[in-house]
Amino acid sequence: MAASGRQGPGAAVPEASAGAPKAGETAAARLKERIYATITITAVVVALSETAHPEHLESALTVAVTALGSGWPPSSRTSSRTGR
Repeated sequence: MAASGRQGPGAAVPEASAGAPKAGETAAARLKERIYATITITAVVVALSETAHPEHLESALTVAVTALGSGWPPSSRTSSRTGR
């Protein structure tokens, strides 16, 4: 039979690509990364406060390298709102 050009009720909504994550999944993944980064930075700061004689410069460099390595701050990553 030839198609009549009409579509069923299920065809009106396009299906998302199987490989593309949903918006909620992307937001959850970003939140998860931010939480992990925050916990990591907190652990580093606590560990530095427990040392006998922490040097200011050494402590600052340790926190900075840890933050940059963990992807913090989140604004340094590609933002979905700007399309970059």
